[in-house]
Amino acid sequence: MTPYDYAVIGFYFVFMLGMGKITSRMVRNTSEYFRGGGKMMW
Repeated sequence: MTPYDYAVIGFYFVFMLGMGKITSRMVRNTSEYFRGGGKMMW
């Protein structure tokens, strides 16, 4: 594997961690997570 491959993998993991941190602030509990905050339609 080349350094570019490692850079893409590293970017992916950092991006996913960042998205998880951002979305974890929006969801208060597991019920809200599974119901989509009560905003999703059937």
